[in-house]
Amino acid sequence: MIEQKIWSIKADHAFTPMNRLSFFLSKEDGDVGSVSVFAGPIDQGLGSSFHRPYYLRFNHDWSLSPTFLMHTTFGYSATRQGWDNPAQCGAASRLSIPGVLPDGDAMPRVNFRGQAGLAPYGVQDGKVSNGGQDNDTLMVTQGNTWVKGKHEFESGWDHRRLSTFGYDLAGSNGRYFFNRAQTAVPNSTTGSGHEFASLLLGAVDEADSTLLPVLFPNLAYLYTAGYFQDNWRVNNKLTLNLGFRYEVPIAFHERDGNYSGLDPNRPNPGAGNLAGALVFYGNGPGRTGSLRPYPTDYTNIGPRVGLAYRLSPKTVLRGGRGMFYQTLGNGGCGCRKGFASTNQVLGQRCRPGDQLGRRHSRQPELPAPSAARSDPFQLPGHRLLRPELRKGAPGL
Repeated sequence: MIEQKIWSIKADHAFTPMNRLSFFLSKEDGDVGSVSVFAGPIDQGLGSSFHRPYYLRFNHDWSLSPTFLMHTTFGYSATRQGWDNPAQCGAASRLSIPGVLPDGDAMPRVNFRGQAGLAPYGVQDGKVSNGGQDNDTLMVTQGNTWVKGKHEFESGWDHRRLSTFGYDLAGSNGRYFFNRAQTAVPNSTTGSGHEFASLLLGAVDEADSTLLPVLFPNLAYLYTAGYFQDNWRVNNKLTLNLGFRYEVPIAFHERDGNYSGLDPNRPNPGAGNLAGALVFYGNGPGRTGSLRPYPTDYTNIGPRVGLAYRLSPKTVLRGGRGMFYQTLGNGGCGCRKGFASTNQVLGQRCRPGDQLGRRHSRQPELPAPSAARSDPFQLPGHRLLRPELRKGAPGL
């Protein structure tokens, strides 16, 4: 079942014929209900997934003269997405699985391996009863257009501040695998035993549980750009478009620099001062004083060139070429720093005594810098480069 409500409001006001302001606000409330295969706590569906974004825009147009126009935009976008599964809430406690966090107290994923082909219990990706992700974007842009003779000059700037916060305990409730080996006649696992019988006895063949990383405050992204272009009408047949865009991106980082990484150039006193040591970012004792492990990339210059040539009164040849860089975006999988590893107990280690209610992992705590484990997502001193695209587009 899908239910979605959208409302919006828009207003325009002209202070003078040369000065105009517009406003737009939109809010959505969407909910998707899902029940698949089973009902209740063993269902494979999430139960409820919601999407509740809202968008705010202000646009201002000001004609300073008949040949000069200034356009300014202020925008704020907030996406709120999440999920909930009340039917599975508390299932881990009812199964006597110890150590599960209150927000992660949900039905674990139960899988069957065998000839019977039984459908698994629980949500496929280990989603717990509630979780979600918040993404925010604040943007201010300004563009100017000035017409002078055969030239139309366009210039402007663009500044964005983005953030992401994810709260997801997926996998912390564990996964359990059952097959016929635990209920089969010894040395005869092909013709005896049954995976469902192993479940009834609580005899696990394999189990794992995700060790979740520490959830930091919002991860931040920054982006600033400027551009200039000249639309030059050379004659009544030829028009050239000449310009460039300069961008300074700062990719995702924790606002206070609370992460660690490997510095391949720093002497390691624990290894005879050989190069390669663990460093801790941020400010404070034992830290580097830097909020990011990578320097800012100032090399993103994107030239643009285009032309339009009139071959005849009814035919125009157009073409262009430019260099473009992939823009920054928040959300996705970059919402959490730290370790998200899995503790696993394999089949030979599980015996009938390893009951379903036994927990095979523990929840880590936030370590001090002197004992923290590294998260080497980027080597210090290396610029974080974005994909670039060189594109040409002829047309007739």
